[in-house]
Amino acid sequence: MTTPTGNGIFDLILGLPVHPLVVHAAVVLLPLGALAVIALFAVKRWRVPLAWPTLGLLVVATIAAFIARTSGGHLEDRVGDPGQHAQWGGLLPFVATGFLVIAGAWLVLVARRREGSGPITALGAVAALAAVGVIGLTVVTGHSGSEAAWQQKIA
Repeated sequence: MTTPTGNGIFDLILGLPVHPLVVHAAVVLLPLGALAVIALFAVKRWRVPLAWPTLGLLVVATIAAFIARTSGGHLEDRVGDPGQHAQWGGLLPFVATGFLVIAGAWLVLVARRREGSGPITALGAVAALAAVGVIGLTVVTGHSGSEAAWQQKIA
């Protein structure tokens, strides 16, 4: 265990660590946004009305992933190394950003009713495949965090 740092808004809120308070936003919103991208790729009639809300969801989810990463670093300073979870958690916001760029480009084109061409359809397919990866990485990251927090207490 290391010495608590007491560093700003990403450390403590009302005496509680920020990380477990905000991590659930990333763990819920990233897969939800990814599932929405897959659904929009699969169901064409949903694309135009749901493109902007889906893009907004992905922006919020990506921000939540960065806040979770930063607050996780502060929590690590207080309680010690969470092992593999720190590596997955460090990677997730950057993967989420890449996914946001790919899916966001496709969603903007869809929202502006510019789809129909081969390259735009291909971009949608890449976004849907990337969504599967984001879901998988989010699950692995969340599971490893749960193990780091609870495994010794439950066993």
